[in-house]
Amino acid sequence: MTKTLRSIVSGRAVYLAAPKKLFGEPAYRKAVERLQRLGAARVIGARESFTDNSDWLSHFPEILRQVAAVVVLLPKDRVIGAGVLREIADARCWGPGLLR
Repeated sequence: MTKTLRSIVSGRAVYLAAPKKLFGEPAYRKAVERLQRLGAARVIGARESFTDNSDWLSHFPEILRQVAAVVVLLPKDRVIGAGVLREIADARCWGPGLLR
C-alpha cells in the first residue's frame, strides 16, 4: 500500500479524515508526518480545518475540490462516526478518491 500511497500523494494536496476522538492522539500527528514523508505537497487535516460542525458542512466541499486523495485514519476499534462516513461518501461520489 505504501508504494501506491506514495505515487498518489507525491507532490499533491491530501485531506486527512479522522474521527474527532483521534484529533488529540499521537496517531493523528504520526499520520500527518507519514503523509509528509511520502511526499504530500500539503496535508489538509480535519482537526486544523474546521472550527465546528457548521464550518465543516459549509467548507468541506471546497477542500474536497483541492485534494488529490482523502486518507482516512481509523481508530484501533475501526469505528467511525457520521462525519467521517459522510467525508468518505462525498470523496467516493464527488471527490478525488479514497485511501485508508
